[in-house]
Amino acid sequence: MSGAVAHGIRNPLASIRSSAELVQEDPAHAREAAGDIVAQSDRLEAWINQLLSYTRPLDEASAAVALPPLVAQCLADFERDMERRRIRGRAELAVNLPAVHGDALLLGQVLRSVLANAIEAMDHDGRIIVRGESKDGREGVTLSIEDSGPGMTTAQLARVGKPFFTTKTRGLGIGLALARRVIERFGGRIEIQSQAGAGTVVRLHLKAA
Repeated sequence: MSGAVAHGIRNPLASIRSSAELVQEDPAHAREAAGDIVAQSDRLEAWINQLLSYTRPLDEASAAVALPPLVAQCLADFERDMERRRIRGRAELAVNLPAVHGDALLLGQVLRSVLANAIEAMDHDGRIIVRGESKDGREGVTLSIEDSGPGMTTAQLARVGKPFFTTKTRGLGIGLALARRVIERFGGRIEIQSQAGAGTVVRLHLKAA
């Protein structure tokens, strides 16, 4: 659990430090930087609540979760970071997408973890598309996060999602492992498709509520 907490708070802390340094270097940007610090502090609080929620029994955490507002909020959380890195992010969700079985806090943690991985993998210049579709609402919903990053080799893909394995120079390798546990708690599954030089697609197969 301490490893999961460390993974979750690293990115917001880095953003807070970056904003504070911006104020030191150029006070003219103080208002904008202060807004980012407040937003990232709120994000930290939300993530801690998410991790605490993870320990709750499944029956208490389960509810119908509407995906459009959840996806919009998660993309908004990374808006400044994507702008800095010149990464274009957008959502393409089917009309009348069914609500899914889960917990908004935990599913938000999963989506943010996948988005953070995609952003870090691309570093600068690229795109992220979050797609949502349902062939039959009774069968479930597929939420796909596609990035134009460097992708993974076959060997890396075989190990991705296992605890403490990471392709990043800095990271604990616990984000996707935690995400998999959360999705499986609610009867879903994660599928990862990737090829070196061709980007990565993470598909979250979720049960319709």
